[in-house]
Amino acid sequence: LGMGALITYGSYVEKNQNVISSAAIITTMDMSVAFLSGLMIFPLVFSQGQTPAQGPGLIFVVLPGIFQAMGPILGKVIGGSFFLLVCFAALTSTVSLLEVPVAYLVDEKKLPRKTVVWVMALVIFVVGLPSMLSQGAVPAFNSLPFYQGRDALTFVSEVFSDISLPLGGLLMSIFIARRWGLHNMSDEIAQGNPSYKGSFLEKYINFAIRYIGPALLSVFFVLIVLEKFFGITLN
Repeated sequence: LGMGALITYGSYVEKNQNVISSAAIITTMDMSVAFLSGLMIFPLVFSQGQTPAQGPGLIFVVLPGIFQAMGPILGKVIGGSFFLLVCFAALTSTVSLLEVPVAYLVDEKKLPRKTVVWVMALVIFVVGLPSMLSQGAVPAFNSLPFYQGRDALTFVSEVFSDISLPLGGLLMSIFIARRWGLHNMSDEIAQGNPSYKGSFLEKYINFAIRYIGPALLSVFFVLIVLEKFFGITLN
């Protein structure tokens, strides 16, 4: 939610595509894969007496310790296979996110796609260097004083995921409800789903985008900022 990739790839969808059914299928599959991943990973974490974590801490600290405890052969095979799959997952995600600035520069600025891809890939690589070097290679990136001493990888992961995604979803909801117009959104959805107009689902989605979404996302955003930057947790 709240990612520019949704808008970018949404612009490639055909007009007669049923957005409601597609969104339901994608959401169900994504949640199912995440749930199954949790069923596989966290029992392994608890079986080794490790403390569960999330994000970079889980992948780069907890799981390597578990793979090491499996033994010199089994640990290398399972650990190597796991991180190879993580590499493929990261690569495919990177390609999808790279398309966002590339599509903008190609469509709006009329720049050649091949040149834009190479330049943006280089820029993203340079911007990502602090995250890569924050795991011990460069001490200055290991502990950021303005972010409660956390490393640069954690800073990027939390700011551009935990914080920016709720903010992006909030801004999208406001844009759709106040700027673009809910009636225009309904017209677009109805092109692939004629029964959508006038249905209960339309009324619910319109109400959710106008009121529920902004209210909840605003609360989430404020709570996350207070926790991440000021160390304040509201119980």
